[in-house]
Amino acid sequence: MLRLDDEANVGRDPRVLRTTQLLSDRLVDWYGDALHGLLYRSRTTPSASPNLAFFDAAPIELSDRGPLAGRTATLARLIIRERFAVEFPLS
Repeated sequence: MLRLDDEANVGRDPRVLRTTQLLSDRLVDWYGDALHGLLYRSRTTPSASPNLAFFDAAPIELSDRGPLAGRTATLARLIIRERFAVEFPLS
């Protein structure tokens, strides 16, 4: 466990950025195509909000499933099971 946090993604310190780039380069050298991204924790909600940074060559297939607002079962699962925070308009 490397215990990366979101400083690796949003940090502005050149030392952090160089070290993160070096780390990702070495991981790609070690794991090759089997490595699709890095999972790191959020500083604000470390136990509930993992973040995933994908590499360019990650085998991800995107598809448009329509507006999330109309998918009540998916919204319920995201909020209840996955602890997503969703803001609803009050008016």
